[in-house]
Amino acid sequence: MPALPRRGALRLLPAILIPLFVRPGRAEDSRLSEIWRCGGGDCPGYEYHPRDGDPEHGAPAGTAFQDLPADWFCPRCGAGKPDFRRMGD
Repeated sequence: MPALPRRGALRLLPAILIPLFVRPGRAEDSRLSEIWRCGGGDCPGYEYHPRDGDPEHGAPAGTAFQDLPADWFCPRCGAGKPDFRRMGD
């Protein structure tokens, strides 16, 4: 293999060093962009936004609807998770 001229070797330096110091971003969880709306009988249409979560009821920001505990309920009307529908379906 022929030796690289010095100028050519210096051009490769960023390609070698950058991956050592720059971490790739984490893949975005597509579930965090889903909006879920309550369909409970007396509910005025509460929407659960995963990016915001529901910290008052044990769901910190960034909690996907599917990851909410089974006993989580609508903070407005008390309906359970089965009463929610994903928007756009």
